[in-house]
Amino acid sequence: MAYLHYNPAVQGVLAEFRQILACLDDSAIIDRLQAYRPTGRPGWPLRTMWNAYLASFFLDLPHTNALIRRLKDDPALRGVCGFREGDPLPHRTTYNRFISRLANHSDLVEACLNQLTSELKDLLPGFGDEVAIDSTSVRTHSNPNKKSKLSGEVTDPEAAWGYKTDARSRKKDGKELAFGYKVHMIADATHDLPITMKVMAANHNDSPQLPSLMDKAYDNFSWFSPSVATADRGYDAKSNFEYLYLKRGIDPVIHIRKTNSHDGLYDGIYTMDAAPTCMGLEPMQFIGETWEGHYIFRCQGEGCHLKESTQGGTRKCDTVVVENPLDNLRVFGGKTRRNTPEWKTLYSRRQSIERIFKSQKESRRLESHCVRGLKKITLHCLMSTMVYQATALAKVQAGDTANKNWMVQKVA
Repeated sequence: MAYLHYNPAVQGVLAEFRQILACLDDSAIIDRLQAYRPTGRPGWPLRTMWNAYLASFFLDLPHTNALIRRLKDDPALRGVCGFREGDPLPHRTTYNRFISRLANHSDLVEACLNQLTSELKDLLPGFGDEVAIDSTSVRTHSNPNKKSKLSGEVTDPEAAWGYKTDARSRKKDGKELAFGYKVHMIADATHDLPITMKVMAANHNDSPQLPSLMDKAYDNFSWFSPSVATADRGYDAKSNFEYLYLKRGIDPVIHIRKTNSHDGLYDGIYTMDAAPTCMGLEPMQFIGETWEGHYIFRCQGEGCHLKESTQGGTRKCDTVVVENPLDNLRVFGGKTRRNTPEWKTLYSRRQSIERIFKSQKESRRLESHCVRGLKKITLHCLMSTMVYQATALAKVQAGDTANKNWMVQKVA
């Protein structure tokens, strides 16, 4: 269908797109692309090509052909991007060359994204104080079951098989195999906004990426100093708890995996609620802390059947136990004791990063593309995240901070 330039809804969306363009400090990107044209014909204006490429993410256009059709049907969009009236539009292959060149300079796109993030830090109170860590799968435009006749490999040899979680899956755990890549991200858990990210093949597990991802955030932002980090069971590892709490001083609110023990106890002693069990295998009650910060537990109520039993003058079951949480950070947690109401409140904020991924896939074309290879997939994911971030910054600058729904309604 044609996109009528006098449609008020369309005009509102394009006005917001103008605000997004104004938010971006992208001069370094344009200057670097201009270096490819030292001599010869001037070619298409790079600023115009860049603006149109940004528009494809803002308007959630699934591929280059959809962008070209939209530009043909929408003179208002052509004007915002910088195309002059009556001029022909770039061919699909022209955009493919543009994207290939831009993929060699994803570091400049990431620098632009980091600038947006720092501006949001200055405008939003508490930004970066509580963070959430997670990953999401991103497909590649390649058939894993079809190999090239020339190379004998799939058309994207850098991609790999990995598990993704899908609520629509028929499997009990909701996990299905997917061929492609993963976006690993740290996000602000209060304002539902990305902070830093990296893209890897889908066969890289989540847990080992946490330290390097956090280190990247510390390197990118001098202001980055969160007090709490939340993550799901995929990041449950002793090394992650020690990295966050002992090295960085961050409270690790990470869900613990179910134990394989037949009695359902961790290390044969602790329950899911981080309570030790007595000799009679009854969970003990938390009653407070010592001046050193050690946890004090005692038998609940009447205790267990061994409470009054003695052997050689010594009770078989102690009524009071003192635990040092540093001896088992994975079970007890850090500053916030596991499964307390406060811990559950903090952990519930982890859903913020899931909302970000959902919004990017539904309205910022995170999974809508026709590219393959790590470089191009990385560029695509950075562009999706950058336009998401720029949308939020434009709204914050306009005074719209009442809700976290940073995305605009799509206009067909």
